[in-house]
Amino acid sequence: MRSAWTDAVLKRKSKLAAVDFGTPKRANQYEYKEQCQFIRWAQLQYFTHVKPDRRRERLCLFDCLVVSVNGAVLAGNIHQRGQQWARLKKSGARSGVSDIQILYRTQKHGFAVIEMKRGRDRFSSECAARSSVSNDQEAFLRTMRAVGGYTAVAYGWIEAAQHACDFMGWRRESRGVQ
Repeated sequence: MRSAWTDAVLKRKSKLAAVDFGTPKRANQYEYKEQCQFIRWAQLQYFTHVKPDRRRERLCLFDCLVVSVNGAVLAGNIHQRGQQWARLKKSGARSGVSDIQILYRTQKHGFAVIEMKRGRDRFSSECAARSSVSNDQEAFLRTMRAVGGYTAVAYGWIEAAQHACDFMGWRRESRGVQ
């Protein structure tokens, strides 16, 4: 007899198999593709959480993730996109916020923020890769680090998974990440 947890894993795996990312047409779509692959990996990462009353609970990393909409492509002409961004800013959106937040407290950090970038092989040089982090993004990462967060810039989904493992205190090999 299968457990509810096994059913949930199988259900998530079947949903993941149907996802088609397509071929990126622009450079920023490589970052999108990498982030989607990280999300697919996170949907399969289960762990045991110990509650304050010492009861154990099985959680999925994906359920602790929040993803920023900063990379969203707004529709319409320049004026319409400007109006849409103004509405988003009124509701709290701001430039520089990291792409992925892990809202889970560990022994070392209260949360994690990961800025996703396309894989290093998609940049012309290491210098170009480093300069892809904007001033707003660097400022946000500094602030999050100052308030006790784990911060990272990940070049590709594998680096993002490695950072998630480091943050959670997991052995990378046991999570399928080298």
